Parts: sequence; C-alpha cells; structure tokens
Amino acid sequence: MPSIRLFGEIVRLDDVMSDYKADSALSRLNHSSHSRPQAVPPDLYRIIAEALQYSRLSAGKFDVT
Repeated sequence: MPSIRLFGEIVRLDDVMSDYKADSALSRLNHSSHSRPQAVPPDLYRIIAEALQYSRLSAGKFDVT
C-alpha cells in the first residue's frame, strides 16, 4: 500500500523537522547549536543545504531563518 508508506514517511520527516516537537532533530539543533556542534540526520542536512542555496541564489530574498 503506497499511501500507507507515504503517510509513514510524512510522519518520520515531521519527527525530524518539526519546530513544534521539542524532541525533533530541528528543535534540538535550534536549542544547542549555539553552544556546541550538533550532528543532524541526513534529511535535515539536505533541507538546510538546499535552503541556503536558494538564499544565495535569491541574494537573501529567501531567508532560511
């Protein structure tokens, strides 16, 4: 059932990238990256890298923050 797998992937990515869930990788990064380096899951790293690229291409008009 592709739709069940798709829903599972959406839930997984939300668990990684939610800024509303205190235990998500994104929330942990936001709370600790200022004090020490933080390892992040590959999916989150790719999203951040892509967002930075769009920020550069738009001369800062797209603000990843």
